[in-house]
Amino acid sequence: MNLISATFILFLGLALALYYLVPSGKRWYVLLAASLVFYMSSGWKRIIFVLLSCLTGYLVTRKIAGIYEEDPGSRKKARAVLTVGLVVVIAMLVLSKTAQMWTAALASLSRGRISLSVMAPLGISYYTFALAGYMADVYWKKDQAEKNFLKLLLYLIYFPHITQGPIPRHGRLAKQLFAGASFDYRRLCFGLQRMVWGFFKKSVAADRLALVTAAVFSGEEAYPGSICLLAVICSALQLYFDFSGCMDIVIGVSECFGIMLDENFTRPFFAKSAAEFWRRWHITLGTWFKDYVYLPVSISGPVTKLSRRMKDRFGRKAARNVMTIIPLAIVWLLTGLWHGTGPDYILWGCYWGVIIIFSTVFAKEIREFDKKLHIDPAGQGWQVWQMIRTFLI
Repeated sequence: MNLISATFILFLGLALALYYLVPSGKRWYVLLAASLVFYMSSGWKRIIFVLLSCLTGYLVTRKIAGIYEEDPGSRKKARAVLTVGLVVVIAMLVLSKTAQMWTAALASLSRGRISLSVMAPLGISYYTFALAGYMADVYWKKDQAEKNFLKLLLYLIYFPHITQGPIPRHGRLAKQLFAGASFDYRRLCFGLQRMVWGFFKKSVAADRLALVTAAVFSGEEAYPGSICLLAVICSALQLYFDFSGCMDIVIGVSECFGIMLDENFTRPFFAKSAAEFWRRWHITLGTWFKDYVYLPVSISGPVTKLSRRMKDRFGRKAARNVMTIIPLAIVWLLTGLWHGTGPDYILWGCYWGVIIIFSTVFAKEIREFDKKLHIDPAGQGWQVWQMIRTFLI
């Protein structure tokens, strides 16, 4: 079901009416029913994948909770259960991401005698990351294991965020989903206004820019370099208006139900560095990688051991660099793979990883170099140049 369609508007109006008509304690059932209808509108078979993932997360977290009830200090057993759960849900994500590639290879090898149709699960990247984070939080005792399977399912497939994000955190979203917010006219108006702003960014700004990029990129050899450069700039703006517009729509939809989703964009083109850009663009993806990949890797046994060795041989700075470079390299490799499985996506992740690692490791040297050039870091002109430079990067 397309977010920008009359069908979705009618669907949303019906869901809102039912939501506020039923008693507050039962309203989450309306959200679950609406989410199931929305999810299966793109093909009922797709729900099988999310049900398997949800069942895995449910059983794993209940098992971990049971282990801690019997022995609060039994981390080893809980870690083994968590590992099994993560392997299962991530394997389903990887198989989904690579299925098209394998089926194409199989068809090529069989010279067309074997042909398989692959239906990718809707929003699998988003609900897999949400589920993996939830399982890890239960293991770290930051969250409680959900006892109701249907409530966990609603958390995963809540229809405003399932196709575009943001990536939710169970501890923040679940409380709102099941609280049954009372009707608030002012909040409803704000939600509708946010939706309209999103429709404008997506349908007016992004789609108009798409006319330029499609025309140039379909035959760039016929255009001068200046027009190609303009099309490249338009493509960056097109991507921003498209993605952030969809975020405005889904956040506005959720606000109509009295449920606040996390912000995913905060004026990214005003960023003055590559690292700041990614703290402003797709924020929930960046914070997910920080909390569940960067920090665990940086304090893991192998990295800390290597850091100690580097400290003994080369000093503290080398030790700090090890604990920066390795986690960042892993994060950006995984970020590239999250967006796609082709070599271009891996190179894209490595591109950003190298830039951010370099600017982090040599931050002190860069500041000293700026001083030698008598650059005022607080100067307005320099800050504007930093924004332009980051945009070009």
